[in-house]
Amino acid sequence: MAELALKQGGYRAVEGEHYDTPKELWGFRTKRQRGAPTALARRFLRANQDLLGLDGQVDALDAVHRIESLAATHVIFQQRHRRLRVHRAYVTVHMDRGGRIYLTKNRAMPR
Repeated sequence: MAELALKQGGYRAVEGEHYDTPKELWGFRTKRQRGAPTALARRFLRANQDLLGLDGQVDALDAVHRIESLAATHVIFQQRHRRLRVHRAYVTVHMDRGGRIYLTKNRAMPR
């Protein structure tokens, strides 16, 4: 999982307005990973949960949608609180066909 952890200065970020967490991270490309896209996306989120403000919440995210495009896979997670959907609280992980993650969007509420 350490190979998926982003290093300070190794990415670009759009800071969120309401929380002290980034809204988007880009400008990086992880090493090639094997496995199902949803499992790979969840491993990436676990490795970067402190940065994204998802401490202890990664397993509570529901993988609700997976979009396959010609060159990439996009996994969309929905945040829940006490089994209720949090309105507009999505986390999206974007990866190329080789399993290299290059973008994540974070609209989840931190604890």
